[in-house]
Amino acid sequence: MLYILSLGIALGIQNLTMLVGIVISVFVMKKITIRQTIVILLGAWIFSMILSDLDISYYTSRLDFKNTTNLSVLVYLSGIERAFLNFITSYGLGIGFQQMGVNGEIGIYQQILAELDAPMLNIYDGSFISYYY
Repeated sequence: MLYILSLGIALGIQNLTMLVGIVISVFVMKKITIRQTIVILLGAWIFSMILSDLDISYYTSRLDFKNTTNLSVLVYLSGIERAFLNFITSYGLGIGFQQMGVNGEIGIYQQILAELDAPMLNIYDGSFISYYY
């Protein structure tokens, strides 16, 4: 019952992070098997086909990573990209303790952030979350 209430709140306030967290917690707490997962996903797909007039544009816009100007998405992708580039260029050794952002590769997403007047957004903290100072 609590999961249904939480799901209703997540859908009501249109919060994709809360929705994903609820789904993951249901799978972990209920110990759902792969077969049950397939049945649940098929049921959800059929349910979404029946209610196709339901407005899910908010959720699809959050999951669109092509040509985005959303700073949170760009910071997250930039952090992943910088971690990957620095891992590859250092042959898996890393760039040093607390050096992400100070040394190493920059990447395409950081250049996009610079074009959006946020060139130093989260460059020195080594994290993936957006913080605009």
